[in-house]
Amino acid sequence: MKGGSRRVVRQYRDMSRAVAIVKGVRPRPRIEYKETSTGELCGFCAEWGPAKAPAPFVLDDIIFKIRKSGFQVLQGSLYPMIDVTAGTGDKGLAVKILQTMMGTKGGLLFVGDSPADNPAFAVAHVGIGVVDGRKQSGLECDYLVSRNHLAQFFEALLRNDLEFSEELPWITRRK
Repeated sequence: MKGGSRRVVRQYRDMSRAVAIVKGVRPRPRIEYKETSTGELCGFCAEWGPAKAPAPFVLDDIIFKIRKSGFQVLQGSLYPMIDVTAGTGDKGLAVKILQTMMGTKGGLLFVGDSPADNPAFAVAHVGIGVVDGRKQSGLECDYLVSRNHLAQFFEALLRNDLEFSEELPWITRRK
């Protein structure tokens, strides 16, 4: 891991069928593709806005078909979204690897919006969950910030020389 990079040497299974399943749903979701360091597709996130969500039985069917194809699917609890990966993922392990690669010392703040982020919240010194005004069930973080105030929170963090403080605006301690 010298030099701040990590190369993926295994090949991932073709995800085109899983992507096609999601693209066939109406309304169409916004899709964010996740690639390895060599540009190989290893996962994607499909997100529908709260007002554009497919019916729950449609979402359940999508998840069933993708899992049947052999991929891992994590479902978001805040709004309709799914994370599809070619293998099992552990964001906590990923954060530890990045910390080692970057040689960071001291406190670590992690911001996430899904229960899939819980392993990363667990290794971070401060975990901040992003919520959209709906129920934030499943997030195991220390603090919450509204999606609408995320930019202002980051601006305040920058003004505070990247030092986290409970006094920063826009955050609340998770109950």
